[in-house]
Amino acid sequence: MPPGNACPNRESGVDYGTIALAALLQFFLVAYSFPLAELFSQTPVLFSDAGYHWYHMKLALALARDGTQWAYDPFFAAGLPRGVFLDPSAHFPAALAALFSPAISEAVLYKIYAFASALLAPLSVLLAARLLDLPKRQAIVAMVFAMLLFWTSMFRWYYTHGMVSFVTAAYLALPFAALFFRYTCGRGGGWLLGGTGAFGALAFFYHPLFPVLAASLIGPWLIVSFRLTVWRRVLAALTVIPLLSLLPNLPWLDAVQEYSKAFPVGDFMAAYQAKVDPSKLWMELLAQGEGCKAYAPIALLALWAAIKEKGPAARPLAISFLSAAIILLVFAAVGAALRPLASLQPNRFAAAGYLFLTIPAAFGFMRVWQALRSPTPALRATAVLTAIMVAISTSYAAYEVAREVSYADIGHVGKKPPMVDGAGPYTVWLEDWLRQHTEESSRILFEVSLPRLYDGGRVTGYLALRTKREFIGGPYPYMHAASFQDGQAFGKALGDLPSDLFATYLGLYNVGWIVANTATNKDYIDALPGVDAVANNGSFRIYRVRGHDANFFLKGQGTISHREHNRVVATNVSGPAIVLKYHYHERLQIDPPARMYPVQSDLDPIPFIGIDDPPAEFTISIR
Repeated sequence: MPPGNACPNRESGVDYGTIALAALLQFFLVAYSFPLAELFSQTPVLFSDAGYHWYHMKLALALARDGTQWAYDPFFAAGLPRGVFLDPSAHFPAALAALFSPAISEAVLYKIYAFASALLAPLSVLLAARLLDLPKRQAIVAMVFAMLLFWTSMFRWYYTHGMVSFVTAAYLALPFAALFFRYTCGRGGGWLLGGTGAFGALAFFYHPLFPVLAASLIGPWLIVSFRLTVWRRVLAALTVIPLLSLLPNLPWLDAVQEYSKAFPVGDFMAAYQAKVDPSKLWMELLAQGEGCKAYAPIALLALWAAIKEKGPAARPLAISFLSAAIILLVFAAVGAALRPLASLQPNRFAAAGYLFLTIPAAFGFMRVWQALRSPTPALRATAVLTAIMVAISTSYAAYEVAREVSYADIGHVGKKPPMVDGAGPYTVWLEDWLRQHTEESSRILFEVSLPRLYDGGRVTGYLALRTKREFIGGPYPYMHAASFQDGQAFGKALGDLPSDLFATYLGLYNVGWIVANTATNKDYIDALPGVDAVANNGSFRIYRVRGHDANFFLKGQGTISHREHNRVVATNVSGPAIVLKYHYHERLQIDPPARMYPVQSDLDPIPFIGIDDPPAEFTISIR
């Protein structure tokens, strides 16, 4: 067989009717649980990380307005440069905000993005099946399993908790790999090569972990398909596709690197999804922990493909996907043991590993179907047993889909519908209280909740922008040295933080109020002199710093009269030299011009802003 025809080349059974039916089924499931009536309403999605993404979409507007990748953010950590590229799941929705706001609000744009991303799941699998020339029955099997994973595995949890981009990137890795396989087998020309590179660039922008997902598929393929591929095409693909995928993303990659050097505050990404637990390999397969009922039948059918698939092109294809899945599953279980890899949050890759098994599972389904009619009794009996196990597990997984879209108070893998429910009661109460009882002249030491006690969401950014108040810490846990979370404040454990030093920090950062929600932090604050509890709501307690001198100047005098993303306006400034209680960065500019320089403090790893001969009124921003 000529090399150019080594890959499966029969007419694909995936017709437009199959694609339309899959899209329609997914549409109705998503529309019901979203619900569709809220798609164009102004109600935002704030649950879990979605609130954090909302904040970055607002930030994107400032970036678009000023034509820069950076914006000075005065609302957190005493002022820091920030860009949407620092939130890996917000690249695409932030780009939508920059392009279409204010004509379309950020709340609506995020919901359109999340809704459309959910529809891409089954369509991506069917597209991959068509590119791989799978027969219709196999394509449908792969699509059914992929949909079950979307609704009943950790993918559902990720999706409803704001990790929409990662879920979509995992599904997009399938057609991307299929394009790569197709080209390296001698199918298509330069347009396919360039199109695959453009696809990779978009998917990389969609989520920065896409290259990890794609590499896990392509690596095994290059090893097991060496007799099928055209090696000059392999060399071209390994050169051109990564280059085209990387080049458009270099600006934000460079910005992330520069930011990490300028503000070394620890790797907050490694605080999540980085548990080392070898038992994940079998516990999740058995639907324990973060596993699901669909895992076992998918893995069992994939095993059938590995053993019984004999097709000259189908077997390498099945083995490639099976190998990629094993790599990801092992990585998910123990990858975080290597500290540099912990920031990739290895645990999240387990769901992607089972997703990749859907292709070999489709091959295995056909082998089981054939074995049911085998003249060999032992093989036939094994096939019957496999079919029964697959039917029972798959049926239960389908039942779980019905539970997942149900609005009833029953167990759900992800957030119980509706996905769109706006600001919760604690968030509304905090917003109202902060508006009425605090002032812009002081900052708020705001405890970032690790378990998302604020109505299940990361709403710190939402509260800061809605109230126009500055918070100490970041819009996400572990992000800055000044962060305030369970048992920790200003980069130190509370047990190691004397009350007088804590009070010094309050003055350094101009803190007039404190919001705490955990028992550890409340007990510590309750024992402090000069701090009074002024409000309670559930587990939340708000304190006022008694006798606080509201002042944003460490040296000199003046008033901070206005702040927004990339704007800090000072008025009534006096003194031959001033030092602001805002952090310095070399990209900061002052208008009208004056000499601006860093002033280091022993209490903060990041210097503050010093200005000689300051104008009576000036604006600080990044250009």
